Amino acid sequence: MSADTITVTLAVRDPEAKRVLAQAARECPGVHLNGEGPGPVDLLVFEPGAEPGAELDRLERARRDGRVGEVFLVGREPSPELLIRAIRAGVTEFLPLPATARDLAEALARSRERRGGGREQARDTGRTLAVIGAKPGVGASTVAVNLALETNRSHPGRVGLLDLREPQGETPYFLDLECAYTWEEVVNNLARLDCTFLDSIITRHSSGLGLLPAPADGRAKLDGPAREHLLAEMSRLFDLLVLDAGVAGEQAIDLMRRVDGAVLVLNPTLPCLARARAFLEELRRQGLADKVRLAMNRHLAESEIDPVEASEVLGHALDWLLPDDARSALSALNQGRAVAEAAPKSRLARTLRRMAADLGGFAEAPAARPGFLGLLRRLRSGGKTASQGLGVA
Repeated sequence: MSADTITVTLAVRDPEAKRVLAQAARECPGVHLNGEGPGPVDLLVFEPGAEPGAELDRLERARRDGRVGEVFLVGREPSPELLIRAIRAGVTEFLPLPATARDLAEALARSRERRGGGREQARDTGRTLAVIGAKPGVGASTVAVNLALETNRSHPGRVGLLDLREPQGETPYFLDLECAYTWEEVVNNLARLDCTFLDSIITRHSSGLGLLPAPADGRAKLDGPAREHLLAEMSRLFDLLVLDAGVAGEQAIDLMRRVDGAVLVLNPTLPCLARARAFLEELRRQGLADKVRLAMNRHLAESEIDPVEASEVLGHALDWLLPDDARSALSALNQGRAVAEAAPKSRLARTLRRMAADLGGFAEAPAARPGFLGLLRRLRSGGKTASQGLGVA
């Protein structure tokens, strides 16, 4: 048997569906149809019975043990709860009943893409923008959240926000969101990390912006490999991913190697300028300084630190001057709204909109294709399910 051959086992209760799927599997090149006996299997096509929760638990254990590779779920339109449970168990495709040969063939083609067998080049990923504070308390989270919201305004649903602040992030407060999951779920489920799993744990703002917050207790740690994996998958899920990246330091330097661009937020104070200068000097030593742009927050027209002098000290131009407008910023935070909504006529709102326009341009998203993500969204919104296989994006 060829190394490229996929072994398929049909654990399907519906006799007609099993007949149709068996015939379709035999006609697909590179597919070997197994019986339901013991032994490892590359692909299990599975129809749950009367106790789907217990069956999915057993299925998850089989995947962890290496006895089962990929899993397709067969059945009538599932509930959102069952679908999310199936995703967590490792299911990657849904084949609706009544079964058709075309559904299985298309799902197998997507499976081959995920394995790398049917793809000539990697799928395009979105841009990643890190927002970094020169020191704690400079307003970097305010900038990150509002840049994400403003960009999402013109590209709804295509912008994501990832909170990487340590030891605790605060982005849900800025958006008035209660988040059931954080990136701690990713740390605990790295083997299952893909776009489908991510979409099941990301919280969606009413605007369509997707948020994955930091854990509230600060105990979980997102190390380098896990962070790299998470960034790669979120970049596939969103066309623009904004990172609330915390304070300038070693982690921020590591992120600068990965991101497409960054905004360093600083205040017009001597301690902050000193921290910003040290960070910029390290970026220059590592050849990363061309990725970063500077935003001076809480700027006063009559400040003792002139922007021109600050630029000379930093050896880098200041790209934006965000006015000192604590009233608008605090009002937006306390309402859980964008500054542009809480204080639409303020100078701060206008400057943030200009920043988003400067930073937020990105290529149009690729044409939509059937996916598990689409089914989950349709079910959550009460829409009808299309009669087609559902692949992982």
